[in-house]
Amino acid sequence: MAFDPSRPSTLISGGFDPTRPSVLIEQPSSGFDPTRPSVLIEDPSIGQIGTGLAAEVAIGEGSKYTGALAGSALGAKYGAFLGPKGIALGATGGYILGGIGGGITGSIAAQRLEGKDDISWGRVVADAIINLIPGGLGKAGKGSRILPKLVKGGAIRGTEGAVIATAGGQIEKGVEEGERLTLEEVATLAGTGFGLGLGLGASGEVLKKSYSKFAGKSDNFLNRAYDEGDSDATALVESIAGENPTGRGSRYLNLLAKLSPSSILGRQVNEETNAAIAKVRARLDTASTIRDQINKQTRDFTQEQRDQLDDYIFNKTNEILPEAQGLKVLLDEARELIDEYQNTILNLYKEGRIDIDDYVAAKIQKSVNSKDYFTREYRFYEDPSYIPSPEATNKLKNRLSKDGMDDESVELFVRGLEENRGSTVGLMNHIAGASSGSKKIFKKRKLDNSPELREYLGEYTEAGERMFGTLSRLGRLAADEEANKAITEQIVKNNLGRVFDSPGDDLGNLTPLEIKGKRQTVGDSLVVRNKRVNKYEAPDGKRFDTVKEAIEAGFKKQQLKKINRQAIKVRRPGKTVYVPQEVNEALNEYFATGSQRDGSTLVNNVVSKVLSTTTAGAKFVRVPLNAASYPVQFIGNAVMVAGQGMNPFNGWKRGFGIAANEINNKGIAKGKYSVKEINRLKELDLIDQGVVAGDIRDGFKNGVLPKAFSKVTDYFGKAYNVFDTAQRISVFENYKGFLKKHVPAKELEKLTEKQVEDIAAFLTNSTYQNYGRINKNLRGLSRYGILDEFAAFNLEQTRTLYNQGRMAKSMIDGSFSDEMANSYGITLDKDAMKREGIKRVASLSGVLALGSAGVTQANRMGGVDDEDEKFLRDFTLAPWERDQGLHIRRNGNKLSLANMSYQIPSAELTSIFEAGLRGDDFQSAAGDAIDAAWSKFGGDLTINLKNAVAAISNTDLTTNKDISNEPEGSFRQRLDKIKYYFAENFTPGTVRDLQSLDERTSVENTLRYTLGYRSRNTTIDEGIGYKLREVSKSLKNIRSSYAGDTVEADSIEDVYNKNNEIYKRNMEILVEFANEAKAFGARNPDSGLTDEKIDALMKKEGFNKTQREGAMSGVVEDMPIYVSLGERTKEEKINRYVELGSKMSPQTLTIMLQRDFDDKKINRSDVRRIMIGIQGNRVFRN
Repeated sequence: MAFDPSRPSTLISGGFDPTRPSVLIEQPSSGFDPTRPSVLIEDPSIGQIGTGLAAEVAIGEGSKYTGALAGSALGAKYGAFLGPKGIALGATGGYILGGIGGGITGSIAAQRLEGKDDISWGRVVADAIINLIPGGLGKAGKGSRILPKLVKGGAIRGTEGAVIATAGGQIEKGVEEGERLTLEEVATLAGTGFGLGLGLGASGEVLKKSYSKFAGKSDNFLNRAYDEGDSDATALVESIAGENPTGRGSRYLNLLAKLSPSSILGRQVNEETNAAIAKVRARLDTASTIRDQINKQTRDFTQEQRDQLDDYIFNKTNEILPEAQGLKVLLDEARELIDEYQNTILNLYKEGRIDIDDYVAAKIQKSVNSKDYFTREYRFYEDPSYIPSPEATNKLKNRLSKDGMDDESVELFVRGLEENRGSTVGLMNHIAGASSGSKKIFKKRKLDNSPELREYLGEYTEAGERMFGTLSRLGRLAADEEANKAITEQIVKNNLGRVFDSPGDDLGNLTPLEIKGKRQTVGDSLVVRNKRVNKYEAPDGKRFDTVKEAIEAGFKKQQLKKINRQAIKVRRPGKTVYVPQEVNEALNEYFATGSQRDGSTLVNNVVSKVLSTTTAGAKFVRVPLNAASYPVQFIGNAVMVAGQGMNPFNGWKRGFGIAANEINNKGIAKGKYSVKEINRLKELDLIDQGVVAGDIRDGFKNGVLPKAFSKVTDYFGKAYNVFDTAQRISVFENYKGFLKKHVPAKELEKLTEKQVEDIAAFLTNSTYQNYGRINKNLRGLSRYGILDEFAAFNLEQTRTLYNQGRMAKSMIDGSFSDEMANSYGITLDKDAMKREGIKRVASLSGVLALGSAGVTQANRMGGVDDEDEKFLRDFTLAPWERDQGLHIRRNGNKLSLANMSYQIPSAELTSIFEAGLRGDDFQSAAGDAIDAAWSKFGGDLTINLKNAVAAISNTDLTTNKDISNEPEGSFRQRLDKIKYYFAENFTPGTVRDLQSLDERTSVENTLRYTLGYRSRNTTIDEGIGYKLREVSKSLKNIRSSYAGDTVEADSIEDVYNKNNEIYKRNMEILVEFANEAKAFGARNPDSGLTDEKIDALMKKEGFNKTQREGAMSGVVEDMPIYVSLGERTKEEKINRYVELGSKMSPQTLTIMLQRDFDDKKINRSDVRRIMIGIQGNRVFRN
């Protein structure tokens, strides 16, 4: 409430009335419905776009609710400036801005994907407004009419409510049920453009004629008018879509491609890109494993033994030396993998997909036939920092010259090596001579095996390194080219791209499809052409460039046959695929920043690296280095799988063994597990994809720690992932069993085991957490500590829970069977699927209920009722606990708190809705739910940043006391701060647990390390301190801000009223605390919360007598007008009063003096001196 200078002074009449009640400020309703799914929940698919409607709904809904969530979060964050209406304004504004933006974006995307060359701006306007209907209902009922009478009789500026009127007269539920907007709020919305298109503010007034003219008309009618230059149509279209609507839509789509590439590409293309990334990563891991095993077992081999091992690898002998017998199975499986990769490459070559030189193709074919292909491994390929020595360069150039290459060709060849350094195919072709014009040299088969070239490239000679090079290079090439083909075909199939019959066709805004910089085509082929040559063929078919070469090889001149033409195979590219630029942007975003590189879009400097490292370190010590975290993985994962209606232990034992093998590969070394089997599971993205461990791993990878340290973090990260991987493989086995049970036997026989595994893996990764499926931008924000450090886990849990529910629903309504038939050609009985869906709904509902109602019921059975729990959450729990699903036990003043989301992960999300249910009305319920959601995904500062801020400010977060009492700025103080930061941030969780071992009972410790039941023991008094400390700190900050404002201000009233509003909002919290604490104490006498104890607790946290008395009596006092600047003497204090009083009106001055006189801060003599000083100042100024 604003300060009232007209209030009568008791210095003149009566006495000052401290009991004056304050008016609690009501929060206006936001239109945001916290129960509505957000974009974080839905990973929308626009892959199956026929007419573009799916694209509109996906993009439109995502933008709308993202806007609402972001807006409400900003409103909450900056509530100190916006007041209680911050959340409502933020949510409503975000919803409207997101709705309009999403409507524009979705409409343009849909029209482009439908192949329309010209954008229908009538449709864009209609879609932008229709998109404001919640839940996609506007799209469902979309017809030929646009723009209902949104503006009837003029603009709605100054109305008492923000009405969201769209087709069919839909009214936003949240706004309808909440309070009406004030005129001030309507003006605010209009002024910021949030109400554009709704008739709010000046924009609606200007467009009155335009809206009326086209209201009820078809979008084609509006589009024709716009194309013809009609001024009203132009005003209407540009008011919605911007002055340059084409550019505006493109900007929206480009932004969407960068922030959420999956939204642009659709499900099928997303799956192909995820599969490609997983395959490359798996094959690199497998190659590394095989190399490590070879190196480990041949470490002490003599050169003779190494040569004998090479003979076995090169298939020169079938006998492996006894000392290497343990490697036989490993090497044989590596050989099988190489065969698989080679055949994939050859098949793609024969299809015309890979443009490799025919000489290279012949070498690969020969290797397949003879089983002896073993690529050489070079530092030039693997080490970007490697630079060939000048001596090696000169040797290579001399060799090239000696073989007949002129100086220009020599330089061209050497330069070509460097230019093709990053391309497997490019290097193979170049060394084969296809790019350098030196094919004649290479057909002699001398240079590609020459010691000069091998020295230049930095050849590795160890068997392990060479095997690594062969597997990784061929595996990556095969995976990349297979992915290019599959992605291109899906893009065309899903109408994301178009193929034109002739180059002269009008391409509009489309551009050639490119994946990793390579233009993609369909309908490629390999054709045979005759090439003019000058060769000599021997009786055995061998060909030579000269007669001399043939004679040197043992043939006679008369045996040779002159060959003038030679058949060669040449790739004939098919038709180019054209796509909107946003598709290329999305693909580049995917492949340029896979999970191993997804920090590259952020500023890559020392600060970001340090931030990434320290945030990862804080998580690392609290999770993998905390023994109590491991049973949590086991129990929590099993509960999540049970929620899918599955047996969580089906295949678990095998999965556990495979996961444990990842720590040190002992299972492979002992022959217990097949390297091919594990490689396959990795290609299916089923191993080592735990969310928390993956987040930590990438944090260190993008940080500043030396590589040697990564061995430690990788070891513990893989150990922590054991339970996660075991459970994911269990889900995989469950889905395989599901398919074998429900797919008819005849159809199942037609499916290969690989196809069954592919389907099962897709279903697994859709419904069970996988770090690689999290949006890479959100991963980065979490890793750098901008979002909550554990937001990645909540994001992924949200995705999988949504997909579980969606799958169960689709099973019930029959669409799951249809989709499986369309995608995989298999028949699933709809009645059987309906029963399966009902089972899954029951299981999921049971787990969700366990995380919500189950925890609540446990609290009630323990004697903590609704009112008690609300008080404890609001005023006694630590900030990080208030929105958690807690099992609360109370014994007098003692509390035992256990976060049940460790055992029931869904409790982390259901607690959001629990928070909303604790609200007293719609506004508070929505606000509480939004706050809870923000705490799960956004949060305040991360643990790392909180500790850093605490160290910098020299304030212990737990006690609110100074960290160091050493002189300010001294070396000792800095050292104390550094020690505090490292101790708080990087002390391993197990060490912390052991330090507090005696604070828990033996039963609690047993439960902690077996079932992951992690209780924290505290007291009500201690908990209240957290809350009061926050309020006390806020009040001190407000007073400090006010004091600073008074120095610069010409008038005290304005700065006082501004700060007083915030001051009173904080005092309202204190009043509410006192009222609730007294009521709790009355209900629970054993808690010890008497009036005296409550007053003592407030006093302990620094509240003065006036504040405490006001709180206990239920009165919200105005902030004192006088504020000190550190005056110590009586004279300095009088001068400060004079300084302030000189900037006040007489009424304000009188009230300030009256209050302080009543509170005995000044006496009548002081008042006279102050008045004389003020009068003197005024005389002097005049």
